Amino acid sequence: MRRRRGGPVICIILILIAVGAFWVHTEYPDLFPNIMNTVTDTINDSSAESSAGYEPDSTPPVTVGELTEAVVERVIDGDTFVLATGERVRFIGVDAPEIGEPGADEATEFVRELTEGQTVWLESDGNDFDRFGRLRRYIWLELPTDPTDEEQIRAYMLNALLLEHGLAEVAIFGVVRNEVLFRQIAAEAAGQ
Repeated sequence: MRRRRGGPVICIILILIAVGAFWVHTEYPDLFPNIMNTVTDTINDSSAESSAGYEPDSTPPVTVGELTEAVVERVIDGDTFVLATGERVRFIGVDAPEIGEPGADEATEFVRELTEGQTVWLESDGNDFDRFGRLRRYIWLELPTDPTDEEQIRAYMLNALLLEHGLAEVAIFGVVRNEVLFRQIAAEAAGQ
């Protein structure tokens, strides 16, 4: 009677493939940017989505000029939230402390109080997605009449408000239209 020996070999091959795939993803996250977002979204949203009556908003966004109206479903941290459509949005030009770091709770709560369950206006600045597949946007709490006006940016743009309140630092990836103003606001907040 012959015994099959293919079973252990197949298991070893599958393990090697899984380890290799994990290594490729960690070393080269830009190759598969949405895989980890999908996994984390499934884990993080499972409790919210399993509650009775949960349905993502399927209403198409309203666009005025270069601004798009959207409803914030929930805040992830001080520089990222999820829209009612399920899309994740990363704020352009700012970096708030990560969860668990000093200042993270304050930044997250600030954003939550101003946006969660509220309508906001999103503005693109060229490069629409970050390396994790999140939308990159300026966040307007009020619809501006002139999105380039410094007074309106300081009063209604959440990105600038985070800097003004010292809850985030300037973080520039690529060209950011408001870089000079953001650096000025951050310096003013730091008392320089």
